Amino acid sequence: MDSINAVTLFSYMLSTTGYILYLFLQKAYLQRIGYALLFVGFLFHTTIIGYGFVESGQIPVANLRETLCMAGWAVAGVFLFIQYRFNIKILGIYTAPFIAFIMVIVAQLPDEPTQAKTIFKSFWLI
Repeated sequence: MDSINAVTLFSYMLSTTGYILYLFLQKAYLQRIGYALLFVGFLFHTTIIGYGFVESGQIPVANLRETLCMAGWAVAGVFLFIQYRFNIKILGIYTAPFIAFIMVIVAQLPDEPTQAKTIFKSFWLI
């Protein structure tokens, strides 16, 4: 599963590079490459979320790592829809680095949820 996370992060980072190069060089093929790489990253990201759903039996949002992963996936999905529908090429310059940044944070967070402190196991919280 870690290899799929690495491929997803790598795809988003390459997409960011493609969009930044598009910003400075204004070549249409760089935007298309960035879009294609973001789409590939989104497919792998969907695989990660689907695996988490199958593994836990619910939408994977049990901890901060899973929640940020889901948020990054949602941002990527909305961007892909808007790009497909309206073809706003410049939007990827903002979206791709944002998604890559979220996924870098996700890669740094622990996979296991933290245990609740004893203060949260109090009688008064019942």
